[in-house]
Amino acid sequence: PPPPPPATITVSIFTDRYPSETSWSVYQQGESVASGGPYSDPLTELNTSVSLTPGQFTFRIFDRLGDGVCCLFGEGSWAVVDADGRVLARGAEFGESENLRLSTGTSLETTPAAPVALPPTTPPPPVPP
Repeated sequence: PPPPPPATITVSIFTDRYPSETSWSVYQQGESVASGGPYSDPLTELNTSVSLTPGQFTFRIFDRLGDGVCCLFGEGSWAVVDADGRVLARGAEFGESENLRLSTGTSLETTPAAPVALPPTTPPPPVPP
């Protein structure tokens, strides 16, 4: 039988007051297949559509200073939403990074992220003032 069609997700980021600290990636087999950030506009919603081929993926959001996107410096948040508008996962308070395991196929399912071999969490270089 033919492989299942790609699944589309939307990564939604509502930045805090320090958007240059925030970035994210979607990984498959330890390699980044989509990413976003760092951002420049504080307190702004940004949506990115990502087409995923069938298989296991990990969504990982980073905060360069390790204080997440909520709540000390603005009410930022993040969400991963499927093509039908179902929120697969959301968050705001985390440290340096947060992970979510995604599985695609005939339907999109989520499970807690298990330890996976990902590139180091080296933060992006600082944005010049």
